[in-house]
Amino acid sequence: MRNILGHILLCFALMLCLGPMAAAFPQGDDYDLALDKYARICDRCVELRTGIESGQSVSMAELKGLLAELSSLRKTLSNASGKMSAMQTERFEAIKAKYMQGMKVFEKKPVRPAFTTIPKIEPVTESVEVTPNEISEGALRPAMKSLRLNVQRQRSLSEKYSKPFKIAILADAGIFPTKSYGAMAVATWNNIGAYANYRGNFRKNEYSYTCTSDGVTEYGRIWATGKARVSRTVATAGFVMFTSRRFGFRVGAGMTSYTCCWEDVSGQWAKVKDRSFKSPAADAGIFLTFSPLILSVGGTADISGHADVQVGVGVRF
Repeated sequence: MRNILGHILLCFALMLCLGPMAAAFPQGDDYDLALDKYARICDRCVELRTGIESGQSVSMAELKGLLAELSSLRKTLSNASGKMSAMQTERFEAIKAKYMQGMKVFEKKPVRPAFTTIPKIEPVTESVEVTPNEISEGALRPAMKSLRLNVQRQRSLSEKYSKPFKIAILADAGIFPTKSYGAMAVATWNNIGAYANYRGNFRKNEYSYTCTSDGVTEYGRIWATGKARVSRTVATAGFVMFTSRRFGFRVGAGMTSYTCCWEDVSGQWAKVKDRSFKSPAADAGIFLTFSPLILSVGGTADISGHADVQVGVGVRF
């Protein structure tokens, strides 16, 4: 990217520096003002090249603006003509030498096929006449070609990483304090969408009667063996947003159920009422994507005070 922009700036520099002198003042009387503008543009080109080499980016808006100036220059020069005096020509060569010296600092041996370079301008000793064809046809074409290549590469990258509709399927698990297993589906359009999640331990938890956690039943007290079993179910859905290529988050709500049973000495099971519940729940978590892999970490909490830590892994396509 930096090499492409550097070559574009080199081409633009020569075009914008030469064009205004012939187009703005065709009679030659005000070439001193044109040379002033020429010097300012050369200095600006060196500054932009310095910024590119230091890692700064040049916006597409600025490049499009330069291309618009070149297009306007091409039309303006269609009927332009003029001559510079020997003194003005000498000043032109001095400004050009300063510009070339500033650009030599950034010269590197190319590792790829080089773009068309600016042809060397031989020093002149007499008044010269600049024609529109020398500028618009000879040097404008390489600059426009380089810009088109750059735009095509950026468009290709943009299409690669910005598919509007995506789906993710994850294997989901509650890991603490009660283990549960299930799946999550995520659908997004332009990185905004929805998800649905279901998990449980898929255990039948049938019971013959109920009791409380202090052992009281409707028939008296339970004589427990110390064995217990639980069943857990979580179903949630909600909003999803991916704020970048790597990161996303979700928030949602749903229902949870938790059933705890104790075994008595006769081998029957009793449901512990004050440790079993069905209640609304809130769900939240984050996504990390490493295309096509997607990871999920989050938690679910219900109004009964029970919370689960959840993790998931799947693919996004």
